[in-house]
Amino acid sequence: MSRRAHADVGVAQTDHPCWGPLEALLDPRLCAWFDWTYEARLDDGDHVQAYKHRTTRRYLHLARLGRAFRLEGAGAFVEVPLPVAIVTAFIGWQRDAPSPAEVAALRTALAAAGGPPDGAVEAVAPGSTAGRPGEGR
Repeated sequence: MSRRAHADVGVAQTDHPCWGPLEALLDPRLCAWFDWTYEARLDDGDHVQAYKHRTTRRYLHLARLGRAFRLEGAGAFVEVPLPVAIVTAFIGWQRDAPSPAEVAALRTALAAAGGPPDGAVEAVAPGSTAGRPGEGR
């Protein structure tokens, strides 16, 4: 994967949520933890969807074909490994007590994305969690 920075040539749109990249990556139970916020256009013509985690307030920036990005200062998107992007978005979600099924879904998503970074699974998907009150995000 290229680690090249891509210039953000601007917000392409904020009116029509695009859930495709997120839904292709995560189980619906995990998608429910996110809000779509905007679509940005990159200098290579690709579009990046910005999804904000409702608990952690961290972004998951996704493009087509499983590409993930980190937004850096000065409007540059840097491509990052998909498992790293997933873990980063979920850091701190335990404070909202994800259900065991949601934790299992996150483990499955990380494995399907190529495996989590060392130590990341226990950081964001601990082996045992309490059920979350108020199901139905």
